Amino acid sequence: MMDSLLAAVDAGIRIIELGRPLDDAVPRSGWSPGFSLERTATHVEDVRDDGLSVCSDRLTMGTHVGTHIDALGHVACSGELHGSVKAASEAG
Repeated sequence: MMDSLLAAVDAGIRIIELGRPLDDAVPRSGWSPGFSLERTATHVEDVRDDGLSVCSDRLTMGTHVGTHIDALGHVACSGELHGSVKAASEAG
């Protein structure tokens, strides 16, 4: 996949980064759970007998956190999506 992506860039395709850093301040819809990152194990707390250790985290967030590039088909007003498409005619 990386080779095809690099070939597309070489051919003149422009990539626009839409991602945002994830932290406590990332935008979210009011009803959606926010972003949370919790350390669940540290290299000091979780060491095996052979000396191998791990650091582990738990990441949680609602589905309405951060960038919404699907907004044209994701939000409806008065039962219609962008372009007067009836929301009931769309799956999801």
